[in-house]
Amino acid sequence: MPILGCETIRVRLDKYVWDLLELDTFWRGRLPSSRKGTIWLNMLKALVCYRLIDPGSEFRFHREWYLRSAMGELLGEDDSLAQKDKPYRCLDLLLEHRD
Repeated sequence: MPILGCETIRVRLDKYVWDLLELDTFWRGRLPSSRKGTIWLNMLKALVCYRLIDPGSEFRFHREWYLRSAMGELLGEDDSLAQKDKPYRCLDLLLEHRD
C-alpha cells in the first residue's frame, strides 16, 4: 500500500467530513446554479478545501491556489471558478443563509 502524503490525507478527511455532514444535500437547494452556468456548490467546495488545506485570502485563491491545484479537475470545472469575483459572490450567497 502506498504511503499517503499529509495533503492527501487532509483532502480525504475533508471529503469524509463533508459527506458525513451531508453538506451537498444542505447547500444544493440553497445555492442554485447561476444563469451563466456557475455551479455555486462547486465554488463552495473549492473555497472550503482551500480554507482547510492551505488557508489564505480570496485574492490568493483566484490568483494562485485554484490555478495551481487540481481542484478544477476534481470538481469537473474549468478555470472560470478562479475569476476574481466568483469567491466573493459565493460568500455573498452564503451570507443570505447565515441564520
